[in-house]
Amino acid sequence: MTLSRREFTALVGASTLRLTAQNSEGERISTQSVGAMLDAQGSRGMFADSEWLELLRRAIELNAQTRASLRRYDLSADTEPTITFTRY
Repeated sequence: MTLSRREFTALVGASTLRLTAQNSEGERISTQSVGAMLDAQGSRGMFADSEWLELLRRAIELNAQTRASLRRYDLSADTEPTITFTRY
């Protein structure tokens, strides 16, 4: 299966949204879901080992929880940003 960059990006984005939604509903992100995302990009490499795959699954789950916590943080609309990027 050969994917263009655009198709690959869309696939990874959709997979990430699905995993995040799965986690936000209180469900555990399954190893099968992580494996399917890896299979879509090609070879699993070191994640063919079940211990590494579980480590990746836990990392994705933690990332999704952290992202959800940051999104829930209440911030008033008039708060100035801490960092401002300018182009010279």
